[in-house]
This record gives sequence, C-alpha cells and structure tokens, in this order.
Amino acid sequence: MKRAVLKLSVLLSVTILVSGCGLVSDLLFGPRASKHKSGTGEAPAAQVDFQFENSIQGYYKEAIQKDLGILSDAGLSGMDGSDILDISSFDNNSLRDWLSARVKYIIPQSFPRSYSTEKSGVSYPSDLFGALFDPAGSATMSNFGVGVYNSGKKARAVYSIWFNAAKVIVTSPRMGIVKIEDSLLTGRIVPGSSYLDDVNSYFRISTYFHEGRHSDGHGADTGLLHEVCPSGDYAGKSACDRYTNGPYSVARVLLSHFRDICKDCNKKEKSAIDLFIADNAARVTDNARQADPAPESVIYP
Repeated sequence: MKRAVLKLSVLLSVTILVSGCGLVSDLLFGPRASKHKSGTGEAPAAQVDFQFENSIQGYYKEAIQKDLGILSDAGLSGMDGSDILDISSFDNNSLRDWLSARVKYIIPQSFPRSYSTEKSGVSYPSDLFGALFDPAGSATMSNFGVGVYNSGKKARAVYSIWFNAAKVIVTSPRMGIVKIEDSLLTGRIVPGSSYLDDVNSYFRISTYFHEGRHSDGHGADTGLLHEVCPSGDYAGKSACDRYTNGPYSVARVLLSHFRDICKDCNKKEKSAIDLFIADNAARVTDNARQADPAPESVIYP
C-alpha cells in the first residue's frame, strides 16, 4: 500500500484522526475572523442547494453556502480526474450536477440515529450490502443516508426519517442525507486562517464530494464504503478504499484541481493542500479496483 509522507515543516501542526467515513486529517486551529480571497471579498451566490435541518446554526450554513458559491465560481476545467467522478468534463457545471445528485439534506451531529419502518417484506436487487453504521469515528461529515439504506436492506424493510416537517423515505443509497459534525469548521483549517478563507473551503468542498461518493454503488459496493487498512499509518483502521474511484480518490482529485487554480494561496496553504492530497492518495489500497457507481434501489413487491 502506498504511504503518504506526512512530514511538513513547522508551517503545519497536524493530528491524524481515524474514522470510518470522511477525510480525517485534523489541522488543529479554530476559526478566526474571515478574510475572503475570492472576487470582491463577498461570497458568491451558491448554485447547489442543500436543505438544512432547522437546528443547524447559522454560521455552519454561512460557511457551507460560501463553499458552494466557490464551487460555482472557481473556474474549474479540464479532463484530469473526470473518469474518477464519471463525468465528461471536469467543469463547474458538471461538478455542481454531480454533487446535487448525491448530497441534498444536511443534518446536525445531534440528529438521532433512529428511523421508522415504512414497509416490511420488500425486495432488494441483491442480498449483498455494505457495512451498517460505524459507531466510531471523528470525521467532520458522514453519509447518514447510506447507513439507513443498508440497515433497511438487511432487514428487508424500507425506513424513513423526519427532516424538519417532511418525511424522507430512504429507497436508495443516493438519498443524500449527510451529517455534519461539530468539528466541521475547526477540524481542518490552515493555522492562523479563518474557516471562511478559500483554502479551508477547498478542504470542506472535497469532503462534500467524498461523502457524495458514498451515495453511490450497488450490491456489495453499496456506498463504496471504506475498508480496514492492511498496513501503513492507518493499519487496522477502517480508513482506506478498495476502489480506485472511491471517496478518497474523489477528494484527492478535487483538491488537486483547487491547488492548481489557487493563485492567491501562500506557501503554508499550498503545503496544507499537498498534505491532504498525499493523505488521500495513501488511503487507496494496492489491490484497489474500479467500482460501478450506479446506485441501486429497493424493489417494492
């Protein structure tokens, strides 16, 4: 297995946190006053619309909406990595469409891990399914929907959750229900920077896409979930991918493109991006294979 060289100069202070889901490197500095670097200093309007659970606090919404605005305004282009995301071109429109199809509902860390049974005795395309909820973990985000779907699949049932005043019936891993952890704004930022600075938005955007990939897949590959690392810095932890187009590869590609277009990034910020690129690359096992990301769905009798 490839290993990242996680040695940086005194520019960065890094702690590696291990989780079953989500990018997990943690740069230990909290949020500070904002200093936008893009455009006129104002966050551009978002063109990807996430729905927020009512209890999510405003500063989380502000940061996420600012991130989505960058995704719409970043000027991304080219072909490198488009095969990993299964898109024809690595451009803003394609990326917005990709993310919108896979991340839709944002729930807080306090959201209960419970659901209601809508229907029992249903059929699924196969008897194979990915892992259920991982009770451990300290990721900044996690894909709640795929856990509900796989739990229903195991029980041959269809489950639902209440999102604000609406019922969401989970019939596919691509329901796009994603949980943000309390550390979303502090868990991964460059030392001395604000959580609203563009470079820190890049890290969060890559995490949105990482979680979006968990909304894909079918059969044993439902959710393209992580596996235990056989060796290296994460040996014995469920923090690696057995897919060449899995969540860590998706995040790596996003970060590589953002690094290329970040003309205002200083040396410290580019070093931080390089660290995360290397860390994501190291999490793909040597025997990784290409997964078919087409999502399955429940078959009603």
